[in-house]
Amino acid sequence: MIKLRQVLILVFVVFGFVSSLTFAQGLTPDDLVNQAKSEIKEVTVKEANELLDKSNVVFLDVREAYELKDGFVPGSINIPRGELEFKIEKAMPDKDKDIVVYCRTGRRSSLATQKLFKMGYKKAMNLKDGFMGWVSGSYPVESPDK
Repeated sequence: MIKLRQVLILVFVVFGFVSSLTFAQGLTPDDLVNQAKSEIKEVTVKEANELLDKSNVVFLDVREAYELKDGFVPGSINIPRGELEFKIEKAMPDKDKDIVVYCRTGRRSSLATQKLFKMGYKKAMNLKDGFMGWVSGSYPVESPDK
């Protein structure tokens, strides 16, 4: 009986160790982005352009300051992704506004949109192809020197 108990304990310990190795590998950045995209709303650049002139819509650029040299969506506000959770409530206290979130390609902004949703900004949406898609679609771009 003691041997059986020792064998069972050993099996549970080994199983637990192997299981922890499997989970310890974690998610890749692509996994995180795909998970975020499955939980958020995305809009195309065409749909986002149609929202551009509406007063109840805010365009939120989550790129880093140095990336703004390439231009930005007119009227957008910039809060880099790494500062979002700490600055968003002061910049946008109204959680009922529609927010179109974008970055360069739509990957960081998908994570930012997911975070905004968790913070109570239920009308946040990700610009699917990011600023690159916006520029490729020949939509209006404001330059930093204006």
